[in-house]
Amino acid sequence: MTRGLGPALALGIAVLAPLAACGGGGGDGSREPARAAGDAAAGAAVFEDAGCGGCHEFAPAGSSGTIGPSLDGAELAHEAIVEQVEEGGGGMPAFADELTPQELADVAAFVASG
Repeated sequence: MTRGLGPALALGIAVLAPLAACGGGGGDGSREPARAAGDAAAGAAVFEDAGCGGCHEFAPAGSSGTIGPSLDGAELAHEAIVEQVEEGGGGMPAFADELTPQELADVAAFVASG
């Protein structure tokens, strides 16, 4: 009589399922997680909560800051916005320690949608 693979199969699934769900990087062999796409509606709240409007003019946020560049009409790529907000530069502080990766993606989606 042949034994079934029930317990062995169950163990294999239990071990491999978390690995399949973790996502991984961009297919280049790296283990870096892929950046989140971002939600513009959630990004509006991040923009307000982080005080972005104190420095930036941005009509969708109803902000009229004049310290940083105006974001109205700026055609910026999502990834470029994430990088700028995360790392700062050019007089802008870095927000890598202030915002989660999801918040960075959300605020970038909001700015890119404007």
